[in-house]
Amino acid sequence: MPQVCVTDLALADFASPMPAETADTLAELHRRVEALRPTLLRLAVRIHFLVCKACPIFAQEVQTMRHALGGWRHYSEHDEDQPLS
Repeated sequence: MPQVCVTDLALADFASPMPAETADTLAELHRRVEALRPTLLRLAVRIHFLVCKACPIFAQEVQTMRHALGGWRHYSEHDEDQPLS
């Protein structure tokens, strides 16, 4: 696989068509980066949670809201069975 230098691309004459091997190399690079994106995102979030002091508090708030909304959802499902007075 040929090596492509970013500075070579920056200095290239963009009026001329890109050589097929360069286009293939860039397409392969793009495919590999896209394939790694979910893994890199999960890793970044985990590192953030380890460092951030506010995240455990936020996570507890989200858990509290989920619990509260679950109870409200259960209440509203049973409330629909009752006729309005």
